[in-house]
Amino acid sequence: MCKKLNIFIFLGIISVLENAVFAQCPTGQTQLTITIKTDNYPAETTWRLKNYVTGVILASAGPYTAATTTYTANVCVPTTATVLFEIFDSYGDGICCAYGTGFYTVTTGAVTLISGGEFDDEETRIFTVSPQTKDLLVSKISLQDYILAGSKQIPGTIFNLGTTTVSSYNLNYRVDGGAIQTQTVTAPIAPGASYNFTHSTPWLADFGNHNIEVWASGLDGGADLNPENDKLTKNVYSAFELGDRLVLLEHFTQASCGPCAAQNPAMQAVLAQQTNSGKYAHISYHTSWPGYDPMYNQNTADPDARVDYYGVSGVPDVFVDGTIEGPPGLVSTSLIAQQKTIPATCNVRVQESLAGNTATINVTITSLVDMKPGTYKLYIAIVEQMVDYTTAPGSNGEKNFPNVLRKLLPTNGTTVPVLMSGETFTATQTFTFPSYVDATDSRTVVFLQDNNNKSILQTYKTPGATGTNSWVESSILSATGVRAKAKIYLEGAYNAATGSMNTLLLSGNLLPTSQPYNSAPWYYNGTENVTNFPANTVDWVLVELVDDSYNTIARRAAFIRSDGQLIDVNGSVGVLFLAGVTAGSNYRLQIHHRNHLSVMSGIPVYLPNTASFDFSNLANVAGQEQTKQVAPNIYALWTGDCFNSGTITHNDFNKYFLQSGLTGYMSADLNLDGVVTISDFNLFKNNAGRIAIPAVR
Repeated sequence: MCKKLNIFIFLGIISVLENAVFAQCPTGQTQLTITIKTDNYPAETTWRLKNYVTGVILASAGPYTAATTTYTANVCVPTTATVLFEIFDSYGDGICCAYGTGFYTVTTGAVTLISGGEFDDEETRIFTVSPQTKDLLVSKISLQDYILAGSKQIPGTIFNLGTTTVSSYNLNYRVDGGAIQTQTVTAPIAPGASYNFTHSTPWLADFGNHNIEVWASGLDGGADLNPENDKLTKNVYSAFELGDRLVLLEHFTQASCGPCAAQNPAMQAVLAQQTNSGKYAHISYHTSWPGYDPMYNQNTADPDARVDYYGVSGVPDVFVDGTIEGPPGLVSTSLIAQQKTIPATCNVRVQESLAGNTATINVTITSLVDMKPGTYKLYIAIVEQMVDYTTAPGSNGEKNFPNVLRKLLPTNGTTVPVLMSGETFTATQTFTFPSYVDATDSRTVVFLQDNNNKSILQTYKTPGATGTNSWVESSILSATGVRAKAKIYLEGAYNAATGSMNTLLLSGNLLPTSQPYNSAPWYYNGTENVTNFPANTVDWVLVELVDDSYNTIARRAAFIRSDGQLIDVNGSVGVLFLAGVTAGSNYRLQIHHRNHLSVMSGIPVYLPNTASFDFSNLANVAGQEQTKQVAPNIYALWTGDCFNSGTITHNDFNKYFLQSGLTGYMSADLNLDGVVTISDFNLFKNNAGRIAIPAVR
């Protein structure tokens, strides 16, 4: 390792007194002593102590100033607390034993609770101040933050914080406060050991944000003696579409760095393996130290900016997807495969042109999810795939340098606003190739980075030379299921003059963000929810697929668009059924609305269907006069069933009477304009006595 020499003073920051002894802790609290011995590079070391349950930081310190020096800190914590200790090394080589014999301990009195020192960039330890005999803690839910909708297993890790082996227990989970799923596990976990689990009952993940809770109970038939730390929660976003992406390898190297020449070839051998082809994008940043490097001299600003961004203090150094740091040996086929499974939250399109030796690059980002609040940067990197020298340009003997960064456009990236699902952002940059760059061997690498945690959200590499890619884009990953398409109009919202339905509930911000069919008479327990509505949404509907005996096979809540198309909660045309439906089979479609009479298709419909089944055609609807003519050759669902009984009677008038004059998402708002008025009464009066066929009531 060639470490960068920084001449400035680090100030150790700590929230408790160092090298001092606290007075006796208050009743109900215990004093912990954190001891740190630094290695030869103390400025790389920081740590913090947190309450595991509340997340409150109890103490923290570093970076340190003195090498091979012992520091201590004392803090009072609740005697019943579960504590998380995190120690970080900014270079990624721990505090023992390559560059010194550093260590850490956390003690209470003469008892050592945890100790260590050999790790990479960070180590996390969980412990209790007062260990109990039976205490299981779910330390990890291994689902990714963003997943494709569909059947999903719930994997994770459970840790034994107790003092005795636990031989059996119940593993539980629930989603969005729903039904608890329980599995009995017989797999002994010794004190201090962990067990990787996969719950036997899968979760059918529907579109939207979900809260998952996992915990253990019934430890060897008895109670967990530390219930405070039992439950772990995780928020997961389930999407119908996510992006495919490349794993980004940012490689800091130098032509006069001896360790670089020794370590780089093994990484390049991994990248050259056929199994890794097309799975990664590699960018080499040539740094200013430790010696001469012409590739750095040809572009100083961009490598310097990335060195500062990551706090690189030595070469060689590699960052994988912005968050995993280590030497080139860190890169392996298994790591690439692991990172490749993480989907992208956006799609990338690149459109380029070349005029002379100047390339114009247009990059469009399309978000596939509602982005979390934060600061996002878009980088356009121009790399030369291989730079060869007849004789080594530096002192380490290397002559061949892959994927050399020639330019970052711009150096510090372009700020991307927080995008909602479906929203786009476009950036345009130009690059004039200098004479020393082989333009035909160049490629454009685009990556989107979250500045909050430095994670890479999307990476894309163009297949052709920079400037020659007229229209290329990343691939889309789609949830597995069967899509049903249908067109239907609601009488109350239909405007014969425009041939479409009004969207006044949408413009008035009156639509509920979660599906409204969870009560009588539907009792649908689906979790469809949105943060932002698709354009031109009229209202929620409930779509059912039934067999020839009218048995319900599957149900989904969706939206109806102003042009009559049923659209899914992500705005795509049609309704995706994630489970229970067989592609290539026939089903009857039933459409339910909260104040219109339900309808059913007159014939079974082959799914998935390319053309939308048209309920506005009277001949396609089961029963006699089950839809109402609202324009020449256009039929719509009868409005007026605000009591949801399948018939339009005095009960619906009573509902109108109670809600008359009210504003909001009301069942008696038959024309869907957001207010209950005489216009709604007139619609009811005209349709009184209408009744839906028995199959849909």
